[in-house]
Amino acid sequence: MITNNTPPYLLPIQGYENEYEISDCGIIRSLNRVTISTNGKRRVFKSQIIKPRPSKDGYPRVNLWKNGDRKTFYVHQLVALTFISNSAGKPQVNHVNGIKTDYSLHNLEWVTISENVKHACDIGLNKSGQEKPVINYLSGRIYKNMKQASEAWGIKYHQLKNMLNAHRKNKTLLIPLEWYEKAWEK
Repeated sequence: MITNNTPPYLLPIQGYENEYEISDCGIIRSLNRVTISTNGKRRVFKSQIIKPRPSKDGYPRVNLWKNGDRKTFYVHQLVALTFISNSAGKPQVNHVNGIKTDYSLHNLEWVTISENVKHACDIGLNKSGQEKPVINYLSGRIYKNMKQASEAWGIKYHQLKNMLNAHRKNKTLLIPLEWYEKAWEK
């Protein structure tokens, strides 16, 4: 946390070097600047802290403006791009503690997509279909999860997952147990 006694360590945001700076704890500040609008009017913008807003999935994000164009960025990605080396070229930024609003430098790391998904499963953030019970609605047999059901039916896990999530036509007698229970509640 930044207090009056500890000034933030600020660096320019890549691609927005004359417009914005970011601190190693995710505070974004616009810089003093003068722009000319489309109607030729001169506008003066004073430096100010940019307040992040949550996205639909809960990640804080900000809008940055340059030459009249707005672009939206996740704060944790801006911190990582500015302060964390990505020599391996990994495409995603992971929150080590799993808290989306903690974009402090020590809590971020570059990861592959599979590393990010594995980490989410390991710390209990991604429960996906691996823990959802599945039932054969004809026989009544219950499988502990989609993985067990896919092995028993001899189909690939991702194919069964797509069928049970209605992304593909379900060619099995399997449905999520919660659907079965809801149908019998009525």
